[in-house]
Amino acid sequence: MKKSSLFRPAHLLLGVPVAIQKHFLRAALALMLLAAGCGDDGAGPEGPTLTGTWTDAIEEIDGNTFDFQLMLNQSGTSVSGSYTLTLGLPLGGAPVTGTYNHPDLRLNFPLTVELLGPSISTNCTYTATVNGDRTSMRGTLLCSEAVDGDVSLEEVRIDVTLAKQ
Repeated sequence: MKKSSLFRPAHLLLGVPVAIQKHFLRAALALMLLAAGCGDDGAGPEGPTLTGTWTDAIEEIDGNTFDFQLMLNQSGTSVSGSYTLTLGLPLGGAPVTGTYNHPDLRLNFPLTVELLGPSISTNCTYTATVNGDRTSMRGTLLCSEAVDGDVSLEEVRIDVTLAKQ
């Protein structure tokens, strides 16, 4: 009796038609390719990063406009870089560190303010949501209250939307 060409006992799946084996192998290959496209965190294929320069003009209650600029480098979920804050002239800048798990970004940095004499330092956090193509982010800048002798800085909470340049 002649064996059907659909059955090949020497194959991995004994007694299963070759056509079904091919479908199984195609599905397994597709799953492997999808898994290869994911990062270690399983978040999906890598896309654009946060690396670059981000800017916003922050208008304060008294009408002054501060220019806020972040220069960021992203490596995996770690973000580092620096910021500058200007009001016509540079007011300050410092290193920035944080974490990014799309779409959530959290940056921490010190802020030192000089008030015609003594300076006062505080810590700030920028918590934001980054858009899908990583060209803008919207969040809240929170700088804690600081007191140094007779000089004090009230807690600052500002909504900030940054655009990638």
